[in-house]
Amino acid sequence: MAKEAIQVDCSRIIDIQGVPKVSTKGIIQLKKGGLQLVKQLETMEVKNQADVDTANVAMLKINRVIKYIEAARKEATRPFMDAKKEVDTQAKDVLNPIQEIFDAMKSKIAVWRKEEQEKIESENRRIAEENRKAEEAAQAELKRRQNISKAQGGTGENVKPVEAPVPIKKATALSMTDSTKVRKRWVGEVEDETLVPRQFLSVDQKKINEAIRAGVHEIAGVKIYQKEDLVY
Repeated sequence: MAKEAIQVDCSRIIDIQGVPKVSTKGIIQLKKGGLQLVKQLETMEVKNQADVDTANVAMLKINRVIKYIEAARKEATRPFMDAKKEVDTQAKDVLNPIQEIFDAMKSKIAVWRKEEQEKIESENRRIAEENRKAEEAAQAELKRRQNISKAQGGTGENVKPVEAPVPIKKATALSMTDSTKVRKRWVGEVEDETLVPRQFLSVDQKKINEAIRAGVHEIAGVKIYQKEDLVY
């Protein structure tokens, strides 16, 4: 686009001079001009210094419009935000102690459930071991009787089998008396950070920037350079 065309467009860019005090009415007055501004800037090209100078003038005006609208927005929403802040404060005064006791009790129940489950699992192991020993003892008794039968001239095959003792009923999973509702999900808990694969680690960009601002100019794997930010 020619420089002259750009200058003409820029001369029509909205100006907040004369707009009423910051208000929603002021935003409405700027709406039409703001839409025109967007269309004009969409076709603006920057190919030489003159274009840059013209664009900078436009950017200054854009920045004033942005600040005006943002100020109007804050002014209009401040009463609601103040009311919300007051409600949040009062709610926290009530909810905090309730949430604390809720979390504490939840933790106590979780600890009890874990300990109870461990007891049940231990009892199940004990029962399984007793049943195994009883089965072995029954098989040994059967073998002894068969040997006696053979020694007395029998075949040892018609000896009535020796039944193992009736197995003790195993303890069941924690649910028979516990009314707690539980939802199970798989989670991961880091035990040794040095062993966690690289793919599960993330770079702390905030700490990197803080270190650079503090004067660090060399960090392995990081390109440190000066970046330009346009200011209006």
